[in-house]
Amino acid sequence: MPKTQNGIQYPGPSDTHPSAAWWQTLATSIDYALRSGDEAVKAQLAALGVVVDDLGVHIEQDYLLKAEAQEFGIAGPPNVLGIGTVTPGETADAEIRGESPSQLLDLTLPRGLRGVPGPGGAIGLVETEDEGMFVESEQFAWRWDNTVGKRLLVREGADERMVWGDTGWRDMSATLIAENGWTGVSTFQIRRVGDQVFFNLWGLTRDSNASGTVGVANLMPDGFRPPISVYGLIPTSVYTRFYINVAGAFVLISPPTLSFCTVSYVTNQSWPTTLPGTPA
Repeated sequence: MPKTQNGIQYPGPSDTHPSAAWWQTLATSIDYALRSGDEAVKAQLAALGVVVDDLGVHIEQDYLLKAEAQEFGIAGPPNVLGIGTVTPGETADAEIRGESPSQLLDLTLPRGLRGVPGPGGAIGLVETEDEGMFVESEQFAWRWDNTVGKRLLVREGADERMVWGDTGWRDMSATLIAENGWTGVSTFQIRRVGDQVFFNLWGLTRDSNASGTVGVANLMPDGFRPPISVYGLIPTSVYTRFYINVAGAFVLISPPTLSFCTVSYVTNQSWPTTLPGTPA
């Protein structure tokens, strides 16, 4: 590289550095200041980090390199921008803090629009002391009730409804008392599953003096009665007619010995508040 009269090297025309001419001018100016003592030139050099005085030349290298970069856009160290704080707010905002090459980006973000509802979360189970399991999610709650048979209820908001229930078989034999020549009632059972009612009857006979009918008023309790009178035939050695009316009366007409029968029908009554008879 060429040198000034005082031995200071500076870039020559063959140097391909983008700021070669700038460095050449700087070296020439330093050389001139040393020779002439020109205060104006010294002041210009001092602004670039080069001090020329009676003791010689003092160069602040970092300052000088920064001056070069500012003059010619020479790339400095890469900046690292990290995420600082993220806070909610009414309006969106962003702020960069810190000094290059290590800075932080602080963000203020407003609440976005509500998204499309996702699938329901995992169902949780909560055990209660007197009513079995309580099953709950964000959309609904299931309750398993054991107080009147077994029931499954669903609650949506403030509304609760039964979706399934089973009273189990209940023994009503003690309530069916044979009269007018009818004897031998061994078993009478009743059961409700959902809105379907079932009953079993067997061991009923009549003697030769029987009047031909046997009836029991209010045999079918609330929660088990049909919406309209139910009529049917029971196939035995001859057909036995029966009916159950809306008041719960149960009547058999002209049966011979009745060994066994099973009858079912649909009810529209509310679920019973108590269970009749005893567990079968």
